[in-house]
Amino acid sequence: MGRTGVCKRTYQAWANMKYRCNNPSSSDYHRYGGRGISVCEQWLNFDNFLHDMGEAPKGNSLDRIANNGHYEPTNCRWASLKQQCENRNARGYSFHKGHQKYRVAIKVDKKRHYFGCYDTPEEARVVYLKNKSLLHKQGVAPEEVKRLHNIAGA
Repeated sequence: MGRTGVCKRTYQAWANMKYRCNNPSSSDYHRYGGRGISVCEQWLNFDNFLHDMGEAPKGNSLDRIANNGHYEPTNCRWASLKQQCENRNARGYSFHKGHQKYRVAIKVDKKRHYFGCYDTPEEARVVYLKNKSLLHKQGVAPEEVKRLHNIAGA
């Protein structure tokens, strides 16, 4: 625990997030700030970050749900290495020859969950990002995401 009573791991995650997004001297800058990933204004203050994210659970690190999205409350979570590996940068859809459409799939815990077929890659990407955000939030089961998906008619 640090001087402020906050877990050092949480503070370090916050400091590293800012460093790789804002400092061209960072060896990872080209993968973050250099490609436009930024930290939302409210998270430039550690207390705000801590309020939104809570302390980092042991064995977890800061993860962006949408890999091309910014560091902000709706796009971040504490995740295990396994969860982060499943959340690697991917399109989230593929062309299905049989249907002649773009099929949306999201993999969680070694299981692939399908969210329909769409006429254009743009439509498929919107559905993918919406459902990925829900699915990768802590505590939302794949079945519940599918139910919400079906209710919304997406």
